[in-house]
Amino acid sequence: MNPWNNASLYGRVNDTPLFLKDGKGNEFAARMPLAVKRNFRNESGEYMEDIITVKYLFDEGRSGFAHSIEPGDILQLSGTIRTESYKGKQSLIILTDSISFDEMTRRRKYSKKEGSQKVSAEFELDLPLPF
Repeated sequence: MNPWNNASLYGRVNDTPLFLKDGKGNEFAARMPLAVKRNFRNESGEYMEDIITVKYLFDEGRSGFAHSIEPGDILQLSGTIRTESYKGKQSLIILTDSISFDEMTRRRKYSKKEGSQKVSAEFELDLPLPF
């Protein structure tokens, strides 16, 4: 990865991911809008959000994780900034293969209710290490 073209984002999935397929019909990526909060307030005292398109590349082993992403989930990701043509328009995207749920989203998704006690399920994501 180019050390001068890095982007790290923390944001909320704003819509249902669109899954992309290759010529053989195999899914290889998910495109989704990510709402990323700005670090300052506007005149009304509210934080504005930027909607940034994220393209998550995955293999067969990560397909289940990709399909578990839904609107409202909070994601942490890193990737590179790219421009690409999509539906006849040039757009700026973040291309990533390093992505995970934030702690609150992970707990909500991977826990189950047993009576009044919430029990967390252990899981591992096969993500690339940052070193």
